[in-house]
This record gives sequence, C-alpha cells and structure tokens, in this order.
Amino acid sequence: MSSYFTSDFSQFFAELELNNDRQWFEVQKKRYIEVVKEPMQRFVSDLLVALPTWGEPLPTDPSKTLFRIYRDIRFSKNKAPYKIHASAVVSPRGRKDYAFPSVYVQCQANGLFVYFGSYGFDTSTLKAVRTHMIDRIEEIDAIIHSTEIRSTLGPLLGDKNKRLPKEWASVAENHPYLYQKQFFFQVTHPSEALLREDLVEHIVGLTKIALPFLTFMAQPMLT
Repeated sequence: MSSYFTSDFSQFFAELELNNDRQWFEVQKKRYIEVVKEPMQRFVSDLLVALPTWGEPLPTDPSKTLFRIYRDIRFSKNKAPYKIHASAVVSPRGRKDYAFPSVYVQCQANGLFVYFGSYGFDTSTLKAVRTHMIDRIEEIDAIIHSTEIRSTLGPLLGDKNKRLPKEWASVAENHPYLYQKQFFFQVTHPSEALLREDLVEHIVGLTKIALPFLTFMAQPMLT
C-alpha cells in the first residue's frame, strides 16, 4: 500500500504559511485539491472504517469529520484567510460536540498531531464528568496512569480551573486532574510520519491504547 500523502503536502503548507492570501491560493488551488484535500478525504475515509468505537457508532461519511481550510476571520485580529493545516475530528457526535470524546488529527508542514479526549464542556456536563471520575476514582486513576498509556500517549493534558467545590477539592489533593476542564492526550510526530504506508494502522493502534479512556469519558454523556 502506498502512503496517502507525498512530500508536497508539507511543502504546500510551508508555502501557504508564507503566502497566506487569496491570490496565491487561487493560483495553487488545483495543487491544493490534488495534494491536500483529496488525500485527506481518502485517509479519513479509511480511518473511519478501521477505528474501534466508543459509546456510540462513528460516522461513515468523511465530510462529517473534515474541517474546511477557510478560517472564520469575522471576529479575529488575524485576517489570514486560510488555515495552515488540514484536520479532522472523529467523534460519534460530529465536529461541533467538543465534550463527547473524540480523536482529532491535525496534519501540517512541521508535523502530525493526534489528540484523544474532550476539549470543551458546558457547566452541567463538566460536573457530570467530574462526578463520574470521583465515583470511580480508582478506575480512572488506573487508566490514565497505566504503563501503556503513559509510555505511548504521555500525560493527561488540559486547561484547569483554579478552584473546585470543597467536597471535590479534598479528593483533588491526591487526584489533581480533577481541576482540569479539558481532558486529552496528545501524540506528536514529525512530518515524515505523514508518508507512512501504515498511517491508518498506526493511528488505529494509538486509538486502541486510548480506548479505555475514551470509553470512560463517554459514559456520563450516554445516560
């Protein structure tokens, strides 16, 4: 099997970063379609078929997972019209649900980044997730501190709250991740990883390692 991407994928984004304007992009649009858009569609399509599930079925249509290259610049000081990466989020609940655990893949000139977890909660969902963690603290501890996860996915990451309710703060003394308002793992690869012939199999393997965590995090959102 050949790789999905060529070296021109990274080269395209390196050039886009230096020429982030509509005139340059329009000249390069055919190249963008051939070396970025279509390979990403094939890659994500195969990934959706191969990935295990957690909580609910995954989508089968790659268009439900892929992000557009166009930036929303309406309220941004940065008026560059294009993203300097290609990305997709694989989640049973689609691109717009940031709470339900997902696999997010970002491909750019300087690397491949794969994330596993949840990135944004409303107040009630975050409370439900933390309650779920506290009720099953030994289980979540064993998952995030397992040798396989620590050696492959690294530490649990995410922004934190400065304070917790008193009844939670005492538990958080020994389990500081309870302060987090995001919960995810990040795996970083050099850009050469995009040329791997086994790229889908590699990400599936990482996902299987993350699967106990993804399943645990989904549970309070399934009831």
